Amino acid sequence: MFKTLNKWIKTSTPWQTILRFLMVFLITCTSLVASFSIITFAPLAYAATACVPNVFYASGFGNQNLYTIDTVTGASALVNGTNNHLLFQTVGISRDSISGLIFYLEKPSVGSTYTPRIGYYDPVTQAKGTIPASGMPSFTLPAGFVKMAQAADGTIYAADSSNTIYKIGVTRSGTFPVSASVAILPTSPTITSGSGDIAFDPSNPNTLYLTQQTGTNLFLWKINVASGSVLGRVQIDPPVNLPFNASLAFGADGNLYFESYDGTVTTTIYRILSSSLTSASFSNSPTPVSTIATSGSFNLSGDAAASGIGDFGTLPTLTPRVNIAIEKTTTSAAVLPGSPITYSIKMTNIGDCDIQGISLTDTSAPTLLNPTWSSTFRLAADETLAGTGTMNPSSSSNTNITNALVNLSVGSRLIVTLTGTIPGAPPGPYNLTNTITATPPPGINFQGVAPGQPVTATATTPVLGPATLPDLDILKTGSSTYTPGSTIAYNLRVRNIGNAPANTRVRINDPAPPGATFVSLSGPTCTRVSAAIPFPCDLTVPFAIGETRNLSVTFTLAVGTSGPLSNTAEVDSPDEIDLVTDPQGLLRRNNRSTFVSSPPATPVPVVVPPIVPPVVDVLIGITAPPSVPPGANFTVTLTARNAGTANADNVVVGYDVPAIGLCL
Repeated sequence: MFKTLNKWIKTSTPWQTILRFLMVFLITCTSLVASFSIITFAPLAYAATACVPNVFYASGFGNQNLYTIDTVTGASALVNGTNNHLLFQTVGISRDSISGLIFYLEKPSVGSTYTPRIGYYDPVTQAKGTIPASGMPSFTLPAGFVKMAQAADGTIYAADSSNTIYKIGVTRSGTFPVSASVAILPTSPTITSGSGDIAFDPSNPNTLYLTQQTGTNLFLWKINVASGSVLGRVQIDPPVNLPFNASLAFGADGNLYFESYDGTVTTTIYRILSSSLTSASFSNSPTPVSTIATSGSFNLSGDAAASGIGDFGTLPTLTPRVNIAIEKTTTSAAVLPGSPITYSIKMTNIGDCDIQGISLTDTSAPTLLNPTWSSTFRLAADETLAGTGTMNPSSSSNTNITNALVNLSVGSRLIVTLTGTIPGAPPGPYNLTNTITATPPPGINFQGVAPGQPVTATATTPVLGPATLPDLDILKTGSSTYTPGSTIAYNLRVRNIGNAPANTRVRINDPAPPGATFVSLSGPTCTRVSAAIPFPCDLTVPFAIGETRNLSVTFTLAVGTSGPLSNTAEVDSPDEIDLVTDPQGLLRRNNRSTFVSSPPATPVPVVVPPIVPPVVDVLIGITAPPSVPPGANFTVTLTARNAGTANADNVVVGYDVPAIGLCL
């Protein structure tokens, strides 16, 4: 930023360097807040319902680039991976809390005077432009704007090298600023010259912090912009990597960050905890000056490391905290190695703004084989209705969910169905854990966790071990239909598919169908438990591994039996029960078998048409001309037709000639 002496030196000729040093150290000025108005404005970057992320932006020094900075690692990256985001080099940037637009003030080029321009950049659409403004002051170099910040109400504040504060007073009208008020509010007491920057406290919209470097000392001032009063200063201790201090901004974690440049190649960013700011003793007394400690620092790395930083730009408001609820469930109470498992993942936005760019990752220990998943969006209040959101990718086969990006609107729910196969090894018993992790995008915090941290949900499922137990299995089969009042026979196939014999007892129970009576049981010996009733009965033991036994049971059905006939047989053994290796009783899942027979089909009645005897019905037709002249010949046509249902034999057709002088 054009607000530290070292960065003036970098862009100056020798005589300009001498002149700038002289002017800076000679200038002392009462800090004033001067106002002028913006007459037009830029479009909105974010929708009104969207969460505006508090990304930690930085402008490059000596270029027109914007970067993002990770305030944990110090890594920097070009915004959108491109260069030249800005229309001109800048001395300061700020971030609007409503639109998310980045505003910046023009860095002066070589010349005697200049009037700074205001530019904007949209980090969403990458649109950029300038904002015509009225009343912008002109400066004689090297004087000019060197510090910039934006208040929560959209007002832009700028300070020159003598720490005179200018208020670019923008008033919101409708959806965005279009006009401004004009006022001059002096600050008291005065703050003398010194490089640094300004930043608004996101917890207090009227509190502006200002860093001032004088020699090797670095002071932090606190100003109430509503009243114009200077609330005092503290000295930042221990000494930071001076001599050159520049950028200042609050991060998404609520802490204050400032930049220091060693004059060679290293840019160091220091952190002051928000709690330290709250407890610090700001005072306007000349001496002694209270101190405030830093809490950690990191060196700038990545794309911006070579050029250095011009200024920081973050939101002047508290970082959005989105309330995200996430859950993961499975219907499997316990599973066996090598078996399939299905999970349901639900993530709901129960906050007050739409969030973009949640990173979703699913992990399983051990790793599921052949994972397949699909997604859909529903309304949280009624999952039968469609919700609003996107997931990229939205589904996958044979690949787990890894850094899938999710956009989720308020009140909507993402539902993901994930299936996979549990590996055959390692053998159990152990707990299979499957965790879904939702990480907020940069500049967004989730409620209930530390800033920048993810929310997770885990489903834990017992995987059974290779227990030495029998596993009894029964299958009942029979006739697909039955006849009321007659007998019906069923076959019971009993197997031991476990890895140990059943030695204690193997008991069969097959109650008669409703209204039926027992007739017989044949096959391997099955001893009645009670002599008076056929079931339950016990097969002889031991029942060996892999052994199969077939029994046949016959019942007589009641005459009035109707509808589907259902009959269930069961097998059980106490040897199958092991609460340690099979706490959910999975080995007993195949101990019942039901067979359903249908009643005989109702015969379709045959309709016999009545017998009608054949008849003969001969019809005679006569055709003659309507009139005949005397003495003329004419023709009469006789037609005979059989309209009956029997043949007409020996048919005689006759014609009586009228007695009026006609001759045949």
